[in-house]
Amino acid sequence: MPLILWLATTLWLAVLPSASAAPDFAVFSITITPASPTVNGTFSANVIVRNQGATAGDGGQLLVWNNQATNQVCGTSGNQKIAVGTLAAGASKTLTFNNLSAGSLGSKTFRAFVDGTCSRSESNETNNQRTQTYTVLREQTISFGAAPSVVVRSTGGLSATATSQMPVAFRSTTPSVCTLAGNGNTVIGVTVGTCIITANQSGGTNYKPAPQATQSFPIRANVPLAPIINTATTTAGNSSARIFF
Repeated sequence: MPLILWLATTLWLAVLPSASAAPDFAVFSITITPASPTVNGTFSANVIVRNQGATAGDGGQLLVWNNQATNQVCGTSGNQKIAVGTLAAGASKTLTFNNLSAGSLGSKTFRAFVDGTCSRSESNETNNQRTQTYTVLREQTISFGAAPSVVVRSTGGLSATATSQMPVAFRSTTPSVCTLAGNGNTVIGVTVGTCIITANQSGGTNYKPAPQATQSFPIRANVPLAPIINTATTTAGNSSARIFF
């Protein structure tokens, strides 16, 4: 090969871009807030995109689906999309999607697809998608029944109902004034003051934990009843009467 031709060929090959020098966009992580959205409510998702390649590049469009378990093909429309912009080699960027629809009760699969239109040349085209599972739950609330009437050294019954119909747990936040006994739904008056009781329900398969509910009521003094005097009987030089409380 003539020297000039050899040199030209060598220089031309030297400047050709290699696949390893291309950018490589990957979905690094997905965070859903709240972690368990409410039925028919909305949620947000923070998606971190990273350029794992050796050169900078434009990441194209980041597409997301609220609930999509199946791997998506290039150009499929998502529920929302955001332009990634240019990322330097090794750089990351967090993109936030708001007002995503949670839909019905149950387990869902959130999917993110960077360069979802496949319009960018990358060194690795197999790591552009990532999923995050989450569970949509119902909300619940707690309602107390009527407050018991309790005096010192006596007891009263507590009642509260969760809309989930699951059991409620009581706790006294004023143990110097009142304590709980039995299965936790009987209050005992300790001293005069205000008794404060909290009720909690920790949630379950289909329900979120309920917001804590609070009930307060007085613990009153144990006042003796008025005395009852029986009919007095008297004899000469002697008299007596019986008094009951």
